[in-house]
Amino acid sequence: MGKVLNTFNVTYFARKDRMVNGQMPIYISVILNKRRFKIASKLSVCPNNWDSQKGLPRGSNVEIKRLNMKLVEIKSKFFDCYHVENPVKLTT
Repeated sequence: MGKVLNTFNVTYFARKDRMVNGQMPIYISVILNKRRFKIASKLSVCPNNWDSQKGLPRGSNVEIKRLNMKLVEIKSKFFDCYHVENPVKLTT
């Protein structure tokens, strides 16, 4: 019998085509076992402050640092939920 691998990842992307007041909304992309789910984060960023390669805001001002902290918090909540449902089994 084949081994079943659970895959899980969380990334971000911004939609320039949905800009409101010069701000791009940030979406969360959750991949679970090869299925992708896209969720609005209800956060937004100026296009000049978005690094599309990294999928994260860039800059060092206070607003960008707060935004990065919120995104890290969101990502960690998704990972916490995933690990509650799929606990890591340690072998000794």
